[in-house]
Amino acid sequence: MGKFIWNKQGLPHKGWACVNVIDTGYASSKCEMCGNGTVRYLHYLEHDEFDGQLKVGSECSQKLAENYSSASSVEDYIKRYPKEKEKWPAKWKKSKKGNTYFVENEYPRERLVTVFPDKQNCGRFKYSIIDKEYSTIDYGEGPEQEIDERKQFSKESYSSIIEAQFAVFDKLYSKPKKYAKYLMQGF
Repeated sequence: MGKFIWNKQGLPHKGWACVNVIDTGYASSKCEMCGNGTVRYLHYLEHDEFDGQLKVGSECSQKLAENYSSASSVEDYIKRYPKEKEKWPAKWKKSKKGNTYFVENEYPRERLVTVFPDKQNCGRFKYSIIDKEYSTIDYGEGPEQEIDERKQFSKESYSSIIEAQFAVFDKLYSKPKKYAKYLMQGF
C-alpha cells in the first residue's frame, strides 16, 4: 500500500461504516486511504472519530468497514444491474389474452407483472404488479396460511411494451437511493 493517509496518526483502522457505493464509470478515481488511482467503485466510509467521509476502493473498505459484506453486495449489484436489465425482456411470456407477463416465485413471495394496452390512450401500454406474501399462523387450532396481497398499477403509460417492461425493471430492481439503508441494516 502506498503512503496516502493510511499511516496518518490517530486515524481509525477499524469500525468504519460504509454508507454508499458509487460506480464512477471509469477505473480512474483515487482511494483517499491508500492512494490507489485505479478505483472505479468508490465506497463512502464514515466513522465517529473522523469528521466527514472517506472515499476508498473495495480493498480498503474491506479492511476498514464493519459492514463490508453489505458494501460488497451493493457493489456486486451495481456491476450486475446493467446485464440483468439487458436480459429482462427475454424473461417475459405472452398470455392467452395477448398481454405480456412475468412471474417471479420465491416462496413465501409471488409476483405477477403484466403489461397491457392502455384503454385511455390508443397504442400505449401500462403495467400492473401483484405481490403476494404467504405466511403461516397458528391460532391454537392448527396452522393456517394467510396471504397478504398488494396491487400496483402504473400511473403513466408507455409508448411500447419494451419501454413498460424496463419501467417495471427500474421500479423493482433499481435501488440507488436505498443503498444507505441496505448498508446500515445489511443487504
